[in-house]
Amino acid sequence: MAMTLSPVEREELAETLLDSLDDTSGDDLIDPAWHEEIGRRVDEIRAGTVTMLTRDQVDAMLAADRVARGM
Repeated sequence: MAMTLSPVEREELAETLLDSLDDTSGDDLIDPAWHEEIGRRVDEIRAGTVTMLTRDQVDAMLAADRVARGM
């Protein structure tokens, strides 16, 4: 659906979505331990100390797991 929007409209939508990620109004509902965990994971990604997987890689791993479990 979003691809039917004009480039300008898609840009505005993308900006709105990105801005919504910065909304911290509900942060008091999140356990502080999750904030620490998320920060640790972001630091690992930025430092390049973790191996990132593509969606295709994850899908393949899940499919192989289902086969292994006879699902």
